[in-house]
Amino acid sequence: RLSKTQAFSGDTISVIIPDGYTGVDYFAFMNCQNLETVYFGKDFENIGTAAFAGCKKVTGTVNLPNLETLGDRVFVETGIEHVVDLGNITSFPRTTSVSVNGVWGAGAFALCPNLKSIVIPSTISVIPGNFLAKSTSIAAIILKSGTPCTLESGAFSNTNSTFFIYVPDGAVGVYQTATNWNAFASRIKPMSEYIAWT
Repeated sequence: RLSKTQAFSGDTISVIIPDGYTGVDYFAFMNCQNLETVYFGKDFENIGTAAFAGCKKVTGTVNLPNLETLGDRVFVETGIEHVVDLGNITSFPRTTSVSVNGVWGAGAFALCPNLKSIVIPSTISVIPGNFLAKSTSIAAIILKSGTPCTLESGAFSNTNSTFFIYVPDGAVGVYQTATNWNAFASRIKPMSEYIAWT
């Protein structure tokens, strides 16, 4: 596991987390201004709080099929574009005592200006407030569960008014009438209509 006590300079451009490492501790790469790419090994399972927060040059896709835990503010203010697999995580932690660019309790994927799509695992029970706050390019939120998880008020605040929410085909009506999800009823679509990003 890569520890927060390890020094990663602002000149770091690329990081390879090899097989055998299961996680990255909190604040490990926070504010590495020149970091552009991160490669995760097959054994990767855990990311600590704000591990990549403020790494604005980090772009590309988050694909972590073995992920078990995700800390709060992990990818805040990064340039990631798609989140396709978050493994088996059960929650999106957050802290209400920290403000990032005026967003209190910023979620793991808040303030990501290039983020276009995100897949929410079926294991998630709650999508917290400010989860995607100010991620203004979001176009598709894909939910794998046929049963709506709890959606807290303000989860998608200050994003845009054009994104769609894709759910399993048989669950469209359930989502459209569920608490807080019903505010987005006209934008909830069946998964069969989703055209994946290219």
